[in-house]
Amino acid sequence: MKKSCDSLTIRVVPSLTLVLANLTLTSVVDGQLIGYGSSPVHNQGTYAQFKDVLNLQGSGNSRQAASSAPTVSPIRPPKAEYESPAIHENGRVTFAITVPEAKQVHLVGRFSSELERLPMEKDGQGVWRKTLERLEGGIYNYGFAIDGSTVIGDPLNPKVFRRAIEPTVWSFLEMPGSDGPMFYEMQDVPHGVVHRHAYQSKIASEIRTLHVYTPPGYYESSNKRFPVLYLLHGGGDKADVFLVAGRIDMILDNLIAEKKVEPMIVVMPYTNGVSPYVRRPNVVVDRTKNFGEFEDMFFAEIKPFVDSRYRISNKRENHAVAGYSVGAALSRTIGLKHLDLFAWVGSFSGGSRLSDDYEQTIPPLLRDVEKTNKLIKLHWISGPAEEKNLPEFHQGLADAGIQFVYRPDRFGHSYRTCRYILKEEFLPRLFK
Repeated sequence: MKKSCDSLTIRVVPSLTLVLANLTLTSVVDGQLIGYGSSPVHNQGTYAQFKDVLNLQGSGNSRQAASSAPTVSPIRPPKAEYESPAIHENGRVTFAITVPEAKQVHLVGRFSSELERLPMEKDGQGVWRKTLERLEGGIYNYGFAIDGSTVIGDPLNPKVFRRAIEPTVWSFLEMPGSDGPMFYEMQDVPHGVVHRHAYQSKIASEIRTLHVYTPPGYYESSNKRFPVLYLLHGGGDKADVFLVAGRIDMILDNLIAEKKVEPMIVVMPYTNGVSPYVRRPNVVVDRTKNFGEFEDMFFAEIKPFVDSRYRISNKRENHAVAGYSVGAALSRTIGLKHLDLFAWVGSFSGGSRLSDDYEQTIPPLLRDVEKTNKLIKLHWISGPAEEKNLPEFHQGLADAGIQFVYRPDRFGHSYRTCRYILKEEFLPRLFK
């Protein structure tokens, strides 16, 4: 028996429920997971291989942190009582959660450029509410902190974003645009395909996942080779975060249809190394060891895996690498240390992370600055709002005369900033 759901065709297998992206699927096809979200997905491997690495949006590996739950649990009310989030006229939005025993509840989210923690008010039925005024069209991450607990998602909102390491669960608020569909929404244009792969990493000693986007027209030609962008997620995120939160597939579909970007392949691997990365109070963690482990995985496992399966151009000028947060530091390392392979580098909202181990990146570039500037087609960096606060790495490039483009993070340290950068600044410049 088959069912169709948001362009996905699935065969029902009783009593198996998977929650992926914004859809709840009760099926796999002959043990093979078919897809999720708004793009078609091709998968390699059986559900048995994936079951240890799937967790809602799909994890990058099988290591999961224990959740830090609130001491009092929210109550899921009958749907007729209220909605959350409830979008009103003029951009007003009300968030609500029922926790009668809680002493305080905060709405936590990035509704501007800063992460905000806003107190909510409780009514006589134990429902806590907060209304925000005039939010513009966009995707906002939010959650609730109950009596100081770790942020939890909205029980009434199925759109969630889980991280691979931190136990925080964020919900998505999608505010509609005032002038038609948003640039990251599905539109009536040709669509690419998102492929999901599982592979055994000998370096990490575990099964890892990666996603590959192929553009519209990829399967209509058997000989054409395409440029490639390696897109690296933030520290603690999952392999598919640039699909779930970044919406890179929809952004590219729409930009390709408008002929604003070159059709390209996008590779999204799980980028966390094996060694501890997250810094905690009174604990010293060498993040650069984690970076080095991923660099080894990239060249020994990820790149050969993708090169052997996709028609990727072998020209240096058709290779780009970019990343967000920790991924920004990784793209810096991989791109600038290997200019024989990459011509385009993007570091989105990397901040001080770009200064970690930067001494290993800059010296080779300084040996021949003129040659370096010719090799780098584009080095695009975003970060703090004021250039005078550039981290050591940025300043080192500027002092040496190595060219780069710098822009402030428009929406703070967030995937909302990444979506804007990709659409407006970075993707349109690539491979031209």
